[in-house]
Amino acid sequence: MSLAFGFILSTTAVGLSWALFGVAMLRARVYPRVAAILLIIGALLVIVPLPATGFVIDAALIWLGVNALRAEGGAPATGQVGAEAQPRVQ
Repeated sequence: MSLAFGFILSTTAVGLSWALFGVAMLRARVYPRVAAILLIIGALLVIVPLPATGFVIDAALIWLGVNALRAEGGAPATGQVGAEAQPRVQ
């Protein structure tokens, strides 16, 4: 096995992994649909050895990160946060 084969194999595995993660995000409907589709397209483009194909997946990951930071998360399962949260003991 040569170094080039290992590079191609690892790049393909990473690209397919990101694509599967994008499909999972589409099915879960947690993030915007367009961002998940952009992640899938970018992940498949990473496999192609052309210059600047990483910009698409980079844009998708930035979009998903900003969306995650701006998301208004709901309350935890207990409904209480911080000092007022009490452990449930039976």
